[in-house]
Amino acid sequence: VMLFHHAWPTWFGERGDFQKKENIAHFTTFADYVFKKLHGKVNMWMTFNEPSGYCLEAYCTGKYPPYKKNLRAAGKALK
Repeated sequence: VMLFHHAWPTWFGERGDFQKKENIAHFTTFADYVFKKLHGKVNMWMTFNEPSGYCLEAYCTGKYPPYKKNLRAAGKALK
């Protein structure tokens, strides 16, 4: 199961996505919920798919949400 693969709900983006530390709690709540529901059926888990590649495409080229071209934002999200 891949918990994050280059997309998120609109509300998460509107709250500042992974650029804001306080939003990490929303992702961990989601991850915990999915794990509790599926842990007996899933043998392999992956939290993020290519986090650095995602940040470059989302915050430098603007190809993925939040469609920005801001290197500083990329650094915040990757951190």
